Amino acid sequence: MLFFLFSLMICLALSALLLTVLFKRLRRNSERKNRRPIGYLSPVFLTIIFLALSLELTAPRLLDTISLVSGRYVIEEIKVDADNIGWITIRDDGRQFTYNRWVYPLKAGNTYRITYTPLSRYIIDLEEIGDISARAEN
Repeated sequence: MLFFLFSLMICLALSALLLTVLFKRLRRNSERKNRRPIGYLSPVFLTIIFLALSLELTAPRLLDTISLVSGRYVIEEIKVDADNIGWITIRDDGRQFTYNRWVYPLKAGNTYRITYTPLSRYIIDLEEIGDISARAEN
């Protein structure tokens, strides 16, 4: 959970930094102090980057703090293949989950029961379980 809070703080800091730079560029535009004509378009690019960062990373993590406080998580079983494991991510059926690789070492080919937050899909708990086909036969 510390990894989740750390990533939330980084996203909030980046969003605040981009917003501060955006307001400075807007003030410079309104005072007509740009040295180059392309400088007038910098607020447009900064707005696009700010919205993408906020909507994709910051807002889901911020809204998932409610799930952390209330203890409401999603529990699911996934099979992990070697090509689906990233540095701090797992991909399954077009979804991407974030986990702390120093706490949960993953082995390719195993099945895991994951507990994750609903919006940012940060894995809170990861438990290795047996093969699903072997359990179905019993």
